[in-house]
Amino acid sequence: MGDILKAVKKKREAKTTQIMELAKLNYIQTKKYLNYMLSYGLVAITERQTYIITEKGNRFLHLVEIQKIQTIR
Repeated sequence: MGDILKAVKKKREAKTTQIMELAKLNYIQTKKYLNYMLSYGLVAITERQTYIITEKGNRFLHLVEIQKIQTIR
């Protein structure tokens, strides 16, 4: 989920195929996680059928990054 959020944040508005490529997932995995993240408000879908990261998604991504840093120490 962190890789998907990073991909969406990097593109600002990302299509499913762009997310797949950046997160290195297949279509089924990508859709599964995107639907999950949509239901929890981590990403939103625009009128243009692209994904954007929400404020809640940004907070979640920040927590993921903190966890990675603490694991390294």
